[in-house]
Amino acid sequence: MLRRISYIILVILGWAWDLAGAHSSAEGPVVFADRAWALSGDTVWFVVAGAGEESLVGNVAHVRLLSPTGHASGQVMLLLSGGVGQGYLALPDTLRTGVYRLQAYAGNPGDGRGDGATARWLTVYHRFDEAVSSLPLPADFTRPLEPSGGSGNALAQGAIHLTTTNFSPRGEVTFTVELPAGVTLKEGVVSASLGEDPMAGEEPYVLLSRDGAPLTGEPLPAEENGFFVEGRVVPRSGDTLPPRSLVLLSIPGENPWFDYCFAGEDGYFRFMLKNAYGTAVIYLRAIARYGEELAVELSTGRSAGAGGQISTLPLSEEMTRFIREMTEAGWYEKLFFGAQEPPAPRLDLLSRSQLPFYGFPEQRVVPSEFTDLPDFREISRELLPAVRFRQRGDHYALRIIADQETKYFDKSPLRLVNGIPVFSDDRLFGLKSTDIDYIDLIYRERIFGDISFKGVVAIKLNEGAEGWLREETSLYRYTLSCLQTPAVPGYHGFSPVAWPRHLPDLRRVFLFRRVLPGENPAYTFMLSDLKGPVVLKLEGMTSGGEPLIITRKIMIR
Repeated sequence: MLRRISYIILVILGWAWDLAGAHSSAEGPVVFADRAWALSGDTVWFVVAGAGEESLVGNVAHVRLLSPTGHASGQVMLLLSGGVGQGYLALPDTLRTGVYRLQAYAGNPGDGRGDGATARWLTVYHRFDEAVSSLPLPADFTRPLEPSGGSGNALAQGAIHLTTTNFSPRGEVTFTVELPAGVTLKEGVVSASLGEDPMAGEEPYVLLSRDGAPLTGEPLPAEENGFFVEGRVVPRSGDTLPPRSLVLLSIPGENPWFDYCFAGEDGYFRFMLKNAYGTAVIYLRAIARYGEELAVELSTGRSAGAGGQISTLPLSEEMTRFIREMTEAGWYEKLFFGAQEPPAPRLDLLSRSQLPFYGFPEQRVVPSEFTDLPDFREISRELLPAVRFRQRGDHYALRIIADQETKYFDKSPLRLVNGIPVFSDDRLFGLKSTDIDYIDLIYRERIFGDISFKGVVAIKLNEGAEGWLREETSLYRYTLSCLQTPAVPGYHGFSPVAWPRHLPDLRRVFLFRRVLPGENPAYTFMLSDLKGPVVLKLEGMTSGGEPLIITRKIMIR
């Protein structure tokens, strides 16, 4: 079978980083993706570079995907080192076909101190769309921009050189990149991926408006090794918010995490969760000065800033056919190999000690070492001699002996169940000894900033005994995606390893890696069984802060 090889070399310098001509290095971090298009359900890997001054924006980058109508369809946070970080975003299977923004920002783009929010276009095809004839576009989609420069453009000398000339499915490709004379690469990535980019020739970076200010409008401090958990407290009934509302944050676990803050007059509150990687399940509770329970509304992220209007971009018949072939290949890939998303890691709080926040317990009682007891009153009577759990009228009250003396504290201790503060002793009565893993006791007053507790009773439940939490109507549970655990692209094809012959090779991305300054190696990758155009690309920023793109296309038929 005859194989035609065609190539196009495109070298661009001096593109305006945004429509007004400001450089991205001054406006916000830039995100380099491993592909220009993807199928719903794919995992897109990226490198973020060019964040602003760390004292202003911190060392945490936010990367999110915005739909054509401006809705956030996914978001991750990653830690930067020297203003650079690498991460991934798993695209939901439910994403509709359209042109999306892959947006990056550091700090808060709306308070006038942090970086702006810059984005690039990413075309997404729903993997079950059999016939795509047009693409929905964002309302502010930019039309093609002509490369600046002219006959004096020194970048016309840059090129990608192929050292292999026989291109076939599962064949090996090796190439080198020649930078233009006098140009030094500050930061960049090299990639190889299958498929025409329908946005080719469009301005790849767009400076979005500085929207999404914090709820109070006040400047946020830099996010240093952590991120903000923000929201509002609102009255459960009526329109008047009681003054000085206390907000409690709990993260259950073997060594539970606890923090608190006082909400502002408008109900706004903010926590900083440091060194938290993976996924966290947090519980929030708000209490007014005189004990009123309040409702909690957690902020889900910054404003997307885009309008709801969209337009469409017609596609050629050839492009429509190619998309149909790729969606079919994506279906078979899911069938043979399942989801390629890296597994979601469990929560890892690197900054916390091996002890619970309330310190080393003075006594730990394990009920399973004794006879079964039907309720917490019997447990306290038989197993907790320093704890008094008595019925008063229609309710129960818990007290603990002060430092193992004969006098009980005059107020209730801090009562924790799985690390979550409980303010009704009645909730404890129904706990049987078979529900409880252990009980930690502290007989001294514990002080946490502006608040103190007369001792601590911390109950750790056995798995499956947490159903009572659903009855706590003033307790709000949220699942947070914390800092992304560092990872590298894990699917096949990033090294020249032969693919097993008995399995179909349906990869669409073959190479993606960061290019270090002064590095000029030969890059090698293996093609898959899929045919069509393959784009080789070096993309980055020069030492002068200008964008640099060098591409070459080969055709596998």
